[in-house]
Amino acid sequence: MPENWPPPFQVRLSQRAKRILVSIHPKRGLEIVTPKRISTQQALNIVHQHRAWIEKKLQAQRHPATHTDPAWPTHQPPLHIHLPALNEHWQLLHRPTTTARAQLHIDSAQHQLTFSGEGEQVWSLLQRWFIAHTKLQILPMLHQLARAHGDPLQGSGARWNHTRWGSCSRAGRINLSARLLWLEPAEVNYVLHHELNHLHHFDHSPVFWQSLEARLPGALSLDRGIRHAHKRASFPAWLKLV
Repeated sequence: MPENWPPPFQVRLSQRAKRILVSIHPKRGLEIVTPKRISTQQALNIVHQHRAWIEKKLQAQRHPATHTDPAWPTHQPPLHIHLPALNEHWQLLHRPTTTARAQLHIDSAQHQLTFSGEGEQVWSLLQRWFIAHTKLQILPMLHQLARAHGDPLQGSGARWNHTRWGSCSRAGRINLSARLLWLEPAEVNYVLHHELNHLHHFDHSPVFWQSLEARLPGALSLDRGIRHAHKRASFPAWLKLV
């Protein structure tokens, strides 16, 4: 067996894990995430079972692509932005300027965004606006549901998260991903109920899923539907640049 195999790895216990998972974190490296304790030999066997996948991911991490998705030029902002979660259509106007500072002017009444600056500067400004728009439009839905169900919500926020639609801390704070804006309204409602249910059941045990299905009939079907939602046509190619 080659000297560089197996690679260094660590085992991390997670009460929220439903099954044993293998992941590669940018900072922590190779991890075996498990809901219960396992022996070193068991962990090593899991690493061997997933060798092809692990080697492929580690290789990609060591030699990242030097180009962005060719499907959308980095200097070209989109002309229209559709947010299915809110059934909103926004127009994005680009006004080139000689000033160094890029700006994004928001006209909520006309659903119009006006961007001034170099084309490549638009993406960070859009990300900040998507996060702010999530706080403005979706967080109130979260708090309304919490009041209706008597959920002990202690705080909320929004981020630009690529890996989770939402998260709930033991302190009772829920953070939502602004990428929820590209889900359907019923799916957003599901994510809100899912995270609020964690205020009562912090793990993903059978009790959690039973409780979630009781408060939102059809929840399990919605959960399966959003697992690969980012591959839908409603998620535009330019979103990878944000």
